[in-house]
Amino acid sequence: MKSEELVTEFLDWTRTQQIKTHPQLSLTSNNNEQGYTIKLLEQNELTIIPEDTTVASIPKQACLSHRTSTRLPQDIDLDRVPISHQPIIRLTVHLLHELSLSSRSKWYPYLNLITHPPDPILIHLRIEEQAEIEAWIRGTEIERLIAQNRILSLSQLRAIYEGLALSQSWEEFVKGYTIVSSRAFQIDNYHSLGLVPIADLYDHSDQPDVQLVSQDLVCDQCGSIGECVHDNPCIGLVNQKDEYLDTVELVSIHPLIGSSKPTIVYNTYGNLSNSRLMTEYGFMIQGNQYDRLYFNNTEIVDLKDDQALKTTFQALIKAGLFTSNDETDQTLVGDVDEDSDGSSLYLDSHARLSPLLWLATVFKTYDDDQHQTPSIEYISTLFELQSSSLVNLDRPCTSSEHHLFRISNSVHTLCRHKLSLYCYPNKSIDELLTIKDEIMDSINGGTGIDEISLGLAIEYNCSERVLLETCIEIWDQFRSF
Repeated sequence: MKSEELVTEFLDWTRTQQIKTHPQLSLTSNNNEQGYTIKLLEQNELTIIPEDTTVASIPKQACLSHRTSTRLPQDIDLDRVPISHQPIIRLTVHLLHELSLSSRSKWYPYLNLITHPPDPILIHLRIEEQAEIEAWIRGTEIERLIAQNRILSLSQLRAIYEGLALSQSWEEFVKGYTIVSSRAFQIDNYHSLGLVPIADLYDHSDQPDVQLVSQDLVCDQCGSIGECVHDNPCIGLVNQKDEYLDTVELVSIHPLIGSSKPTIVYNTYGNLSNSRLMTEYGFMIQGNQYDRLYFNNTEIVDLKDDQALKTTFQALIKAGLFTSNDETDQTLVGDVDEDSDGSSLYLDSHARLSPLLWLATVFKTYDDDQHQTPSIEYISTLFELQSSSLVNLDRPCTSSEHHLFRISNSVHTLCRHKLSLYCYPNKSIDELLTIKDEIMDSINGGTGIDEISLGLAIEYNCSERVLLETCIEIWDQFRSF
């Protein structure tokens, strides 16, 4: 069946499921490996969809979850699956069941659409089968996620599959897992993870146009959005609510303005770095504002008094030291964010040190025989000096300038060490991208799944190197002191 026919069949199905979409939005086939896109239609007169407008409404009963699937949930034994991975494995099993029903499944037109073309296998699941990908992932955030068991490796997934004793083949299981991982949303505390028709067909960006909204505080036993017998046994049974009233909605984040040609409308999966997007959804975003490169404590400093670092850090936050203002240039150190609990050492997407990473480096390079740790006043002065240097303001303290020199050397060493862990550490980014281009050119119009995955691994590797090399460059100004 042609992609246009799949789209027509799917849209006809959405109407039978009471799924509603805004008339100015259109689902189109890209006629390539990218699948489908939702676009804002061109308008003769520029029409605006206001902010906070519901552009799609999907009844929860139309979503595929372990609650709506025709397979009984109690048939699945997840005791040997890590708790954090149980929702995705559970939904994978239910998806495989519905796929096995083919046209007898309620979701057949939807499943037929999202499996043509099939989603590419997630890159971290190809590491053990493709040594070249493993080499390019070495030293990166993706390797860190695997080491911390934040994501499942191929061997872990294989062990889970064998423990489930499914009728579907291993290849079918991996494909199902990939679909769920790359498309599922958290619906509520009754359905948990689910496939949401329409919502998963939007392209994704770190600067999205729409977002998913759902009433998640529902009864975890029946899904009721109001008081039910599970809240108060005395109320007895009540008439069941209309199953189409409880919906998942896509809402515009800002006004959507039509143009002279159709424009892509973007959804979001949340504030995720490219390492998370690559391993959970199979794609990356150029210049992703949520990217982070993390460091271990042992990579930074062997502190004699770790508690002093944390106490000082909290005092500096309270004093507002790491809050951006017009008088200081925050090119070197980022703002305090949700990771301000004293445990996050990283470079952000602008190649800036996290506040704690900067402070740990200050502690490491502090050299004063009379004081074991720097005072709040000293650190504040150093921070202001460091910031003012970027805009050529007065520099008050020679000893502090020498400290900035030591900090710069420490940052340089830290970044160079991380770069040394990567594949081809001595090659430039341009040389690495040339390797990628040669690989992609070798496809010659074929599917080239292995080559595409390898090219994506190289591109991701280069994105991390850019941050490290940029960080080195902006700190090198202090090495001339």
